[in-house]
Amino acid sequence: MVAAGSGKMTVVADDGEPPTEVEFEYTPELAIVNRAPALTFVVVDDTAWMNIEGQWHREGDGAMGDLLADGLGVLRAFSDPRASAAVIGACPEWESSGLITHADAGNAIAYECTAPFDAMGVTMSSYRIVVDPDFLGIETVATGTFMGFTTTTTQTFRDWGEPVEIPRPEVD
Repeated sequence: MVAAGSGKMTVVADDGEPPTEVEFEYTPELAIVNRAPALTFVVVDDTAWMNIEGQWHREGDGAMGDLLADGLGVLRAFSDPRASAAVIGACPEWESSGLITHADAGNAIAYECTAPFDAMGVTMSSYRIVVDPDFLGIETVATGTFMGFTTTTTQTFRDWGEPVEIPRPEVD
């Protein structure tokens, strides 16, 4: 993922909320923009901002920034594609389906986690990853329980190595 330099993903959960669009790049620094219908947030290196009603608020700056800090931490963790690597590493055992044909990406390999596990405070009951022949992510499908709520989330990756547009709120 990091070697590709940049990419995009769409995140869809079965909770009835609209999809979230995420763009990310790793050079010259980690930068992520998460565009959900109700909010936009940006992470550049270790700094995060959330846009509320057209106004950018920096994590940890002032009363609004302090209120955002916890929420941005969670959003940051699950919007950074590298978080998938941490989840993958937490699974105790994997099984490969071998070569498959993915509807959108063609040749691919799917892997299923064969045992429940905990990752980043979420109890995962199922986790499936699909990668292309270069091991770039195509899709992850995960079912997890957090604070008593269970949801299935699909992350679909695309446009690896393509240009992305990520606002830099301190400069804008």
